[in-house]
Amino acid sequence: SRGCFYPVDGLLGKEELSALNPTIIKKGLKRPWLVVQELITKAEAIKDKKPRKLRLRLCLYLHYLLLFQGLPGKGKTRFMDRIEAPPAIASQLLDLFTNEVKFHQRVNRDESRQQQEKLRCRICVVALKASGYELAPGQVQDLAKALKVTIGKMTKYFREVGAKSSRGDGGFKVTLKAPLDLPKMKTGGGGRRR
Repeated sequence: SRGCFYPVDGLLGKEELSALNPTIIKKGLKRPWLVVQELITKAEAIKDKKPRKLRLRLCLYLHYLLLFQGLPGKGKTRFMDRIEAPPAIASQLLDLFTNEVKFHQRVNRDESRQQQEKLRCRICVVALKASGYELAPGQVQDLAKALKVTIGKMTKYFREVGAKSSRGDGGFKVTLKAPLDLPKMKTGGGGRRR
């Protein structure tokens, strides 16, 4: 079963999951990306209430992840009110994807290059889970636009989380299937020998 790929409790704690209330979607999201709108429409079509509610929560989480990654990398705490995320989600995003930086008796949260890469991979995983493990070419393109990366770089992020991309009409389609095909670990070394 693909449901065991990246279990929800590995992405979100109980507090974060309950903070992602699907009724927020009904009130209307500010500045949602097209991919989020499409995934919400797809999730709303699910007949069974429990899976529908989970998929809607994942769509909402994807929405906040995309808005968060669009904030400036330096001093993220100053801009958090722009994404209007519930406190539990805002706290999780800052804890996972920023470092505390002290500057003249002020504490800020800044994003490192590694944390930016980690955030982009999280976005890929959440998008795959919210979509039912398959993203259409237009959705992959919209995610690339949101992350301000090329399609090639976007498919690289998907490969890093074990997804496969295939070229078809309109671009790259991305799917996550068993068994996971994770890239080989890079080992250190390669330095100059004397």
